[in-house]
Amino acid sequence: MNTETNAGLLSKELPREAEKGILDLAGNIVPINSDSGEEVPIAAVDSSFVVLGQDNENFYILLRSALVFRKNQNNIRVVRSGPFLLSSESSEGHFHEMEIDNILRVNETISNGIVLVDGLDLKEIESKLKSYHKNFLISVDKVFQFENMRVFSVFPKYPFVVNLKDNTFLARLSPNGFIVKLSLLNSSITEACKVLSMLIRNDELSFGYPLTLKLAHIFAKILPYEASSARLSLYMKEKVSITRKLDGRKLLLGSLWG
Repeated sequence: MNTETNAGLLSKELPREAEKGILDLAGNIVPINSDSGEEVPIAAVDSSFVVLGQDNENFYILLRSALVFRKNQNNIRVVRSGPFLLSSESSEGHFHEMEIDNILRVNETISNGIVLVDGLDLKEIESKLKSYHKNFLISVDKVFQFENMRVFSVFPKYPFVVNLKDNTFLARLSPNGFIVKLSLLNSSITEACKVLSMLIRNDELSFGYPLTLKLAHIFAKILPYEASSARLSLYMKEKVSITRKLDGRKLLLGSLWG
């Protein structure tokens, strides 16, 4: 196995992505040694919200969060909260606050581990992480697509990590798995490689995606019947009649829109 591949070569082969900043590669492609890394706890945080509708004054929102803790591979614990019904002038403010509060809570619950979050800009919470040194935080993009599909054939098939910019990285965490985009706080390529080695050793991977974070996505989901029940409860118990937010695509396409 080659120990390093010059990332600049990829930018030359894929100039369209390089020009658009998608492949703003800042270093070499470094293989991840999946057999290295100590045993550490893994935790994942995710939240979701559904806007039930609005009246003349407020939005009515359902919020749910899920915290997943994994230790020694087979020991998995899930803490699920909600759904909570709120009324607010903003449709997203409480969701963002809950997400950050949960990340801080998990960071205080485990030590010397890895905390996985869903696509959050970690700079938003850096100042609040007074005990950040206790854990490594990794923000993972669920979906990261290249405009040119040739990218997937150009990158190595084995686990690797490569610098982008501003403490963001591209990585393949399992052989032939999906390429994901990650961000860590103030991490060099060497430290990122070490942290990802620990993640691979201590978590399972589903098509190259951390299973602990996937479970957090699943348990944080608000199901359609829960949203329907909440709308009915608002009307029956509080006599609140709400109007659902209009969906332009459904109005235009009708039953053709699934």
